[in-house]
Amino acid sequence: MTLVVAVAGRNEIVIGADGICPIGDDDGQYVIESQKLRRVLKDKWVAGIAGTRSGCTLLEKAGATNQENLFDLSARMAEIYKAEYSVELRLVFAGFEDGKPSLYTWNGLMWANGTPHVNGLTQAEEGRVAVGIRKHGALHFMHAYHSVDMNVNQLASLCHYCLSEAVRQDARLGSPISMAVISRNGITDLDENQLKVLQVSSTRRKNKIGRLFLKDISDLLR
Repeated sequence: MTLVVAVAGRNEIVIGADGICPIGDDDGQYVIESQKLRRVLKDKWVAGIAGTRSGCTLLEKAGATNQENLFDLSARMAEIYKAEYSVELRLVFAGFEDGKPSLYTWNGLMWANGTPHVNGLTQAEEGRVAVGIRKHGALHFMHAYHSVDMNVNQLASLCHYCLSEAVRQDARLGSPISMAVISRNGITDLDENQLKVLQVSSTRRKNKIGRLFLKDISDLLR
């Protein structure tokens, strides 16, 4: 399983992913480190890939870096996927559309009869999305606390906390976490020092929540 998380405000989008990728099959599953965030559409959007490295190859075959339009890219990906692929792929596309932050998902999967099927672009109108291969958890914080009124630092903190808690609790995920910020002016990849600051913040929040459960709630049960 791999995980991609994206949250949008009014002026920025923060997208992040865990750092491992499964290879093999259910009888012999292995993992390798993998960078799952890719710049596409002439460095105007970021694609987050959940699944095997085949997602990166699919983007390359579809000419994702040089395509002008997200919907044209999606159509080309669907053609290639149906002709050449037999693995499950889930992607998030994050960028600005008509001057507004936009998030889309794109899914390729195999039906029970072995027929490839594509669920094309679906907009995440609430401004938050998480995709992974197989079931994933620890994202209730995103749904409970995300707001489009958050500034970029708050979005980054929430995105990292969702990812780091999932990585900490789910053995199918792993570090390193990678993150990027998309604004109207371009894309910024968070560096190692920035990610360390976010990790400290996420750990502090986790510990603070833990301490809250140790507090006396005065004679509820005797």
